[in-house]
Amino acid sequence: MNVSNQTKIAIASLFVGVGAISFGSIFMKLSEIELSFTTTVFNRFWLASAVFLGWHGYKAIRHQFSLKKPVKQQTYTSQDLYLLLGAGIMKAATLVFLAWSLTQTSVAISSVLHNLAPIFTSLGVWLLFRQGFERQFLIGMVIALGGAIAIEFEELQIAIGEVQGGFAAIVSAVFLSGYLLMVEKLRTKFSPVTIQLWISAIAALVIFPILLFTQDRVFPSTVSG
Repeated sequence: MNVSNQTKIAIASLFVGVGAISFGSIFMKLSEIELSFTTTVFNRFWLASAVFLGWHGYKAIRHQFSLKKPVKQQTYTSQDLYLLLGAGIMKAATLVFLAWSLTQTSVAISSVLHNLAPIFTSLGVWLLFRQGFERQFLIGMVIALGGAIAIEFEELQIAIGEVQGGFAAIVSAVFLSGYLLMVEKLRTKFSPVTIQLWISAIAALVIFPILLFTQDRVFPSTVSG
């Protein structure tokens, strides 16, 4: 595959990912009509784990029956395991706070504040890795964030009193920035499928004890009867 095709696939994947993320909060809000916010997040993670496990298994079986040379088994260092565990916990915290935010405020407000994550990510990169940024990047980030806030300005004025939901969305943005920093580190060694399989499984295990404590039902009444 040449560089041009790789670029096209990367751009197409970016647009698909942005579209999926854009509808994520809407679907979570709809889920919370019948389920609690913790159950909504738990279902999202265990379903994702099942999908990524199936995908991972399919690739392994396909490669086994191919004529290619066997792939060298990946080894996990203690640092890898800490990063995977940390990323899973960060992702779980991100979606739990975001889902709770959606119960307290509108999708528009929660989404705008949650998407302030680039600010915290940039700050984290600067503090931890002393990485600087070009002026064009900083200007572009300010314009993008300013445009998002301007689009939802009317909504922000209407929901100005919903402080708890807004604060939870900001906290989710902080956890999301930490998650992104860890994933960036993991991407130097592992494939996206492997990373997301680990993270989804760890996040589901982190949230499961909360469901046992709250005794929330896992499936909506329309399914469980």
